[in-house]
Amino acid sequence: MFKHLLNESAVLKAVKSFDEFNSPVFDEPKTIKCKFEFVVKNDNSDVKAVSYKPARMFCTENISVGDVVVYNSKDYKVFQVNTYNGFGEHTVFNEVFLS
Repeated sequence: MFKHLLNESAVLKAVKSFDEFNSPVFDEPKTIKCKFEFVVKNDNSDVKAVSYKPARMFCTENISVGDVVVYNSKDYKVFQVNTYNGFGEHTVFNEVFLS
């Protein structure tokens, strides 16, 4: 039901582990289907879409805080993930907040 709205692509770099300096070590990059939103208010409180940070993304992939998403050649770090489950506790979609 929701997947037809995921008409954009991004690259997910999931954190696999951390090295001895506590820097993240990423898995192989993976292309995912998603939907990005960029919203900001201007001085007149009008809402207009812009394409810079911060952002919100919707996807069905497993994603975690600390992962990196590459969209339009820009890196976005995941700082919050809200998971929405359907009947039977399967994940319907994830709402991912990026900075």
